[in-house]
Amino acid sequence: MAILYAAEAEEAAQWTEALAQLDTSLTFRFWPDWGDPAEIDFVIIGGRSPGDLSIFPRLKAIQSTWAGVNHLLRSPGLPTGVPIARMVDQGLTGSMTEFVVYQVLDIIRQGPELRAAQKAVTWAEIIARPAREFRVGVLGLGTLGSDIAAKLTALGCQMRGWSRSPKEAGPGIRTFAGAEALPDFLDQLDILICLLPLTPDTENLLDAKMFAPLAKGAT
Repeated sequence: MAILYAAEAEEAAQWTEALAQLDTSLTFRFWPDWGDPAEIDFVIIGGRSPGDLSIFPRLKAIQSTWAGVNHLLRSPGLPTGVPIARMVDQGLTGSMTEFVVYQVLDIIRQGPELRAAQKAVTWAEIIARPAREFRVGVLGLGTLGSDIAAKLTALGCQMRGWSRSPKEAGPGIRTFAGAEALPDFLDQLDILICLLPLTPDTENLLDAKMFAPLAKGAT
């Protein structure tokens, strides 16, 4: 069984070491030196463009090392009927949650205004509103969205979560489902976080109509 890596060298080396411990019969190839395309069974792809995957006639599955697969869905020659898996990892979820929480707290604590004042050498006091006064909404309640919503709820934000189908969320998180619930979900939000994958259904979803119900000055 041959596995092809289309990832950074260090990342590919880590996967090779881990998988070799599970099955010593596996063979590994590294993009673009894949040898005979007919021998490739699986492709593991990082952030780089994988190119035309239709050249591998017996491809059984495609594994993304990212939390999303948008870059794969836009790839030319994407084989039909081949399963595509994304990475669900506690460390990856944690780092992404930290990034989003940092951005939200920066907005709440008037970070942009403070940096602008610093650049202008203006030291007037800027008073920030407490987190409990901010209405924050998350579009997408998957693994990452649910974790972000829980962390921001713990900080006191008024959290809402939206998903295409009904989903349970943690305590203190108001949930909304389906297109008909979008207006109520968006109503007077101060901060909107989009974690939806880029698909034909979600492309161009973020437009003037989507932003109109948000609070004045929303982010």
